[in-house]
Amino acid sequence: MVAAIVVDKNKVVCVTAEPKKDGTYTTVAEASSPFNGFLRGESLSQSGLGRAVEEAVTSACGASIRRLREVYVGVPGKYTYVEARETPYGEDAGLMEDESQKSNENLLLHKMEYQSVVDNSRGVSRIWADLDFVDEVDRALAGLNIGVTSYISQNYAEGMFIIPEIERDNVAIMINLGYYYTDICVFVGDAQVYQGTLMVGGLHLVRDLSMVLEIDLEYAEQLKRQFVFGIEYDPEAIDYIRMADGRLW
Repeated sequence: MVAAIVVDKNKVVCVTAEPKKDGTYTTVAEASSPFNGFLRGESLSQSGLGRAVEEAVTSACGASIRRLREVYVGVPGKYTYVEARETPYGEDAGLMEDESQKSNENLLLHKMEYQSVVDNSRGVSRIWADLDFVDEVDRALAGLNIGVTSYISQNYAEGMFIIPEIERDNVAIMINLGYYYTDICVFVGDAQVYQGTLMVGGLHLVRDLSMVLEIDLEYAEQLKRQFVFGIEYDPEAIDYIRMADGRLW
């Protein structure tokens, strides 16, 4: 049995699956645990990331936790750093020293070669994970006698899954508007060459609606979702929310 752990907008999600003979997987269970560290801006150890990881894995695996053979952990964009460097002669010489130095503070997740569509030059892109994030997850899983098979950049994985290959060859930009922050990623072929994180997300829109309309956050969230999920805007329309007692207002 394998497990994938992902840090979502305000929770940690764990999905377990059984491998099939054709190389695909059958989902066995999914569980989540609340995590609000991104909102509070606290250190990971204080924000409850480790506890959320432990609870999500325990809930998803149950009595079969000893059957886990592989565990993959997604690293959010907030805790990754993309380094892209040009190598005019196709060589990676001179970068090993930098890589060794950076590894003291970060964990290398992905290393990819890319070819610029502008000047046909070649380069090497690396994606690093913040060791504070890695250490916190490692500590949480060690308490369950579980080791991590691999850490994977969530933005890189999403880009490879969402963006068609032909679009990536033309340079693709993926904007991931999250709840607490927004990631902006640039891809060339199968390589991610840039990532920027803006500390603005869906929560900030909800807070503004709540303040201007003088309504609670949960009702402002309802209004935001009406527009997020594609309701056509009509200047004459009256938007409504459902109150706690079931009334429409």
